[in-house]
Amino acid sequence: MKKNNFGLIGKTLAHSISDVLHQEIMKEAGIKGSYGMFEVQPENLEKVIASMRVLNLAGLNVTIPYKQDIMRYLDKIDQKAIEIGAVNTITLKENKAIGTNTDYDGFKLCLDKAGISISKNGFTLLGAGGAAKAVIKVLQDEKASKITLISRNPDKTKLEYPDFEVLAYEEIDEIKDKYCLINCTPVGTYPNIEECPIKKEAIKKYSNVVDLIYNPQKTKLLKLADEYGINNINGLYMLIGQALKAQEIWASKQNVDVNDKTSLVDKIYEDIILKFNL
Repeated sequence: MKKNNFGLIGKTLAHSISDVLHQEIMKEAGIKGSYGMFEVQPENLEKVIASMRVLNLAGLNVTIPYKQDIMRYLDKIDQKAIEIGAVNTITLKENKAIGTNTDYDGFKLCLDKAGISISKNGFTLLGAGGAAKAVIKVLQDEKASKITLISRNPDKTKLEYPDFEVLAYEEIDEIKDKYCLINCTPVGTYPNIEECPIKKEAIKKYSNVVDLIYNPQKTKLLKLADEYGINNINGLYMLIGQALKAQEIWASKQNVDVNDKTSLVDKIYEDIILKFNL
């Protein structure tokens, strides 16, 4: 079996666990290859695709702040990524750089693991930046009854999302359908683990809470959800899901089947929690 090399590009990768995560997936799925970490300065982003060819990289993941900027340098972008407006996975196929978005698949897996259904239910998103893009697309595709965006700059957000209800943080109590609250902001990420994006009282009427943060495993927001007995989940399943989907795309070139996700996802989740003491 041909050995393929993959990697992650971003500006600052010191706290990323992507290399360990992908190496775990590759080991468990029998995928031959390596996964490296490549910090890229903005002025060098345009050289990334040429570097893939020189270094014989079959695929790359893309993290902040380049998920949108990288799009202009690709040969082809699939429809899903175009509609989301961001690429997080690049495949080099027949010397062409093809972009897609597997954050979409990761978020769907995250909700499935938590038993959260989308159709005909209302969702409140804290933050409307880059992390929210794939989330919004999933909710739209799966027919959420309402999507409300909570923003620190509602006027600007309304220009980007004119078809959605956009509220300021102090207006969150006006929301009627409180099926699921999703934190798409970095508030509460290690080391600022005592921070919470909203007040405690605003959480208690929700049926489900999702925090895209995975470090710590239980953010302040999720601890408050626990206090109220609210079903909740962190973002580690989303991270694993997007990585697994990327490996599926890359492994198709090696005729490797990594579609038996359930046991693989749970094993990797437990391994990552233990390795990084999340």
